[in-house]
Amino acid sequence: MKVLHQAAVGVQQLHQAEIAHQDIKRSNVVFFERNNAKLTDLGRAVKRDRYSNNNDRDVPCEFTNSPPELIYGSIPGDWDQRHFSTDLYMLGNLAFSMLSNVTITSAILLELPIELRPKSLAGLILGGTYQGKYSEVVPFLKNALDTVLVRCAPQVDDCIREKWSTTVAQLCDPDPENRGHPRDHAQKHNRRYSAERFISAFRDMELKAAIAAKK
Repeated sequence: MKVLHQAAVGVQQLHQAEIAHQDIKRSNVVFFERNNAKLTDLGRAVKRDRYSNNNDRDVPCEFTNSPPELIYGSIPGDWDQRHFSTDLYMLGNLAFSMLSNVTITSAILLELPIELRPKSLAGLILGGTYQGKYSEVVPFLKNALDTVLVRCAPQVDDCIREKWSTTVAQLCDPDPENRGHPRDHAQKHNRRYSAERFISAFRDMELKAAIAAKK
C-alpha cells in the first residue's frame, strides 16, 4: 500500500507538469533511500503541446498493461482522456498486479469469450475475433472487471478490502469516459483524471494496513 501511495503521488506530480507517463508497471517502480518508491523510465512519456514520437503510438506500452480501449483500437480524441486516463488505468493495474501477479487487462480479457476478445491481440496473447464497436463490448468488460476483482479480493486484508476493490474499479473502469474518481467527474472545474483522491485512498489503506499488521 505504501508503494501504491507513492506511485499515485508520482502520477499526480507528472500530471501537474502536463506529462503523462504511459508505461506505469511494476518494473518501473523503483526503491530508493529509506525504502521509498518512485516512478522511473519516462521513455514512453508525452507532454501536452509538445510533439514526440510517442504521440504516434496508439498503444504506448505493453499490451497487457494497456487500457482495453486502446487494444480495441478505440483511441480517445480528448488529450486528457487519451493520456491521463491511461495513467490512472495503469495505476489501478499496478495495484491489481502487485497482489495477483497478473495484469488486470489479461485477467479481464480472459473472462470474455473469443468472439468478444480484441482482434488486435490475435497471435499475441488471446487470439480474439471481435470487430465491432468498442462501446458495445464495454458492458461485458465491466462485468469481467467485477468478476476478477471479486476473485482477487480475498488476497487483500479485511480492513482495506472494500476500499481497495472500489479504488481499483474506479481506476480501471473500461469506459475512459467514467474512469477516475466520481467526484472529479461531477465537478466541472476539477480535472476529471486527477490522481489526488487516489493518493488519499492509498494513503488511508497504507495506514490501516500498517495498524493491522502490528496487531
